[in-house]
Amino acid sequence: MLGIAANAGAIAVWSIMQRATDSTQVVPGIQEEYFRDTFSTFHYRNAGAAYLLVGLSAASGIAIWNLANKQLWNFGRQRGSRNLQVYNRGGYWTDLPVVASISLMLLIGIAIVLSLSRGAWVCGAAGLFFIAIAGLRTVGWRAIAALGACAVAVVAGGSYLAAQHERIETRSTDLALDHIAGDGRFEHFWDGVDAAIHYIPTGSGIGTYGFAHLPFMHEDSTAWYENAHNQYLEVLTESGILGMVLLMSGIVLLGIRSWHVLTCSKEPSQIGIGAAGCVALIAVAGQALVDFVIIYPANMMTAGLLLGAVCGCELRSSKGSPTDASTYHSKPPTSPRPIALGPFAWLMLLAIPLFSSQFILGREVHSQQILLATTPLSDDQLPSQKECSENAQQLQKLTDAMPDNAIAWQQLAWWQNAELRLRIIARHASNQPSVSDAQQSEQWIIQSPMGWFEAFAVADQQQQSKLRNQLVPEEGDRQLLHSSLAALSRANESNPLMPQTHLNRATLAPWIGDDWRPHALRLKQLARSNPEQLYFAGLLFYLGDEQELAIETWRRYLAIAATRRQTILGLAMMKWKAETIVNQLFPANPDLLIAMTGHALRDKKLAELVPFCQRRSEQLIHSEGLLTTAERHACNAQLAELNADLQRAAEHWQNATLAAPQNIDYRLRSASLALKLGDARTAQKQANVARALGGSNPQLDRIFAAIELQKPRHRARDQEASPRDMR
Repeated sequence: MLGIAANAGAIAVWSIMQRATDSTQVVPGIQEEYFRDTFSTFHYRNAGAAYLLVGLSAASGIAIWNLANKQLWNFGRQRGSRNLQVYNRGGYWTDLPVVASISLMLLIGIAIVLSLSRGAWVCGAAGLFFIAIAGLRTVGWRAIAALGACAVAVVAGGSYLAAQHERIETRSTDLALDHIAGDGRFEHFWDGVDAAIHYIPTGSGIGTYGFAHLPFMHEDSTAWYENAHNQYLEVLTESGILGMVLLMSGIVLLGIRSWHVLTCSKEPSQIGIGAAGCVALIAVAGQALVDFVIIYPANMMTAGLLLGAVCGCELRSSKGSPTDASTYHSKPPTSPRPIALGPFAWLMLLAIPLFSSQFILGREVHSQQILLATTPLSDDQLPSQKECSENAQQLQKLTDAMPDNAIAWQQLAWWQNAELRLRIIARHASNQPSVSDAQQSEQWIIQSPMGWFEAFAVADQQQQSKLRNQLVPEEGDRQLLHSSLAALSRANESNPLMPQTHLNRATLAPWIGDDWRPHALRLKQLARSNPEQLYFAGLLFYLGDEQELAIETWRRYLAIAATRRQTILGLAMMKWKAETIVNQLFPANPDLLIAMTGHALRDKKLAELVPFCQRRSEQLIHSEGLLTTAERHACNAQLAELNADLQRAAEHWQNATLAAPQNIDYRLRSASLALKLGDARTAQKQANVARALGGSNPQLDRIFAAIELQKPRHRARDQEASPRDMR
């Protein structure tokens, strides 16, 4: 417990330094490249806060140990023995151990406040409040008030010195119920509930939540929840009723044990361990309701060590009165203790799962290293033949050792398919006198299954016939193609809920004359958070003349992404009516429809879409409950600009700024339009307000530059107008 508290104190010092200097280093000298939410020694602030919570539990246990040892705060059996000579006050609050342990608590508390983790704030306060209530019977209110005032002063002072006051104040407002209800993690909770109900009673399998919930997502989103952000829901989904019973039984038994050690122990050290166990259990169990950070190895091991210390405390019951001397001096046992009850036997039993976990963890780390080294390349990267062979061999060894590793099978299929594509490119290059690197890269993209489908979709009949001929591989390539498909089949057997596997199987199916439609239907169901997978699922339905399925899938894509918007529109115009495209393909999004209206006005090929887009845009703008007043004025302003009615657009932008005075974008749009109309005064006013609100971007600089250019013209007009007014 001392080691955990000391380590947490050192990490707390580094955490405070991070916030004070606004550093993004995980540890001194090591910069975090992939995340910008680093805190303490973790890449994710909630994980760092969870570790500090366990450290705070250990520090509180040490503080109570010192207080109980000096009879300043009586816990457990000390309550009933307060008037005994053995429990007379033996120290003061100003003693060095007491001051040091309380200071350590406050130091870790400051770091938890600076973590900006709402769950850590609530769980840490709940744990300490529980312990405070447990000891209030024998502590004066003045001591509690003094300790509370000291904690508030130190936390506030540390926050101010770390220059994080505004961030903490802003983060505190996030505790409002309406803000919490709008958090994507809590909206995802109901998706997880539906998934858990579906997989009851056996569960979907350990570690499968990230894919198990995909068929039950109520709305498409670019966010993918690998974890449920609620460990109880995740355990219920993956492990079913049995796993949930084991989890709740463990929490209840640990809670009873911690409380028993706290309230029934006579030794101050055990009282402190019991208090630390209570705080840690409350913190861990509470944070598990809103996050998954307890599954981080460092957090899990530290919490396990602390709660294991609670379970290791030996409590000796006494039949005599608490005032009897036998209470404090136990008699030696009259009969030998069975070896099964000795500490060595328990140590051996605990060593078995420890060594097993180390073996399993070692295998997982080794597999993750291989998977990381053999990650498939992006479409614009051309691998070498040697790289394909070596990576395929590594993954083949990994799948032999771990035949249920779905990701390994999936990556093995990719490298085998890459080797096949390189062979086709090599044969194509041998038939030409010279092939440049750019041509090879182009062929690499075309030879991919997705590249083939995209090229087929936009090709004419003659080109489509030529592309179909490429689906017949040569004899030497068939074995490699079948090996790739076999690897995908094993990946699907190991985890049938991975959308990428279904996408790969669907795109490779035509090469062997297989039916791709079942894989595309499964992909449509699972591709809830990946726009690219949604796009390719819609493309497969489009090529199969499945109009309803293609429209539904692409409508979901357009609701969450815009990268392939023009491609989808171009393909839709080749097969579907303009009214069908506007009313069925486009989602109920006024901004999207306005953007499509502008694109159709600029492209003569899309001219027939314009009246339908304008009509539906106006319907959505004036529909009740879809837009706020400010958003409605902004959409009307954009439509007016597209129709070249600038004066009406200026009025709508002015009304939008009145309805949403804090919106910088509205003010910039209003200023830009005012400049077009020659109204430099209005543009100056809107630009000044935008800058006062914190706006600072190239667009604002251009507006001020344009205003300066128009000022001489206005002065000249005013000078010409003055003599006329005098006459």
